[in-house]
Amino acid sequence: MSDKRIPDSKINIVEPRIFADAKNIGNKLMSGNAVLMKMENVNATTIRRIVDFISGTVFAIDGNIQQIDDKVYLCTPKNYAIDGDVKQQLYDRPESKD
Repeated sequence: MSDKRIPDSKINIVEPRIFADAKNIGNKLMSGNAVLMKMENVNATTIRRIVDFISGTVFAIDGNIQQIDDKVYLCTPKNYAIDGDVKQQLYDRPESKD
């Protein structure tokens, strides 16, 4: 018998368009899943409202939120660890030479 387990937690990549989408994102976090929010097509006011709402959710579940790029945020519940500054690690990686 093989020991193939389906992970209980996963990372959801979401692209919210309106503030009402924040509730679904919050539910994913409260279910123990991490969320990567990509908001390239969202205006600054709506981004602020979504981030404020999700920040409250993250606080309530003892999680973490980190801005990865201008309009990209990584939100994690308590059972995830963000090792260092993800944004810095992404941009400080040396380019591969082919």
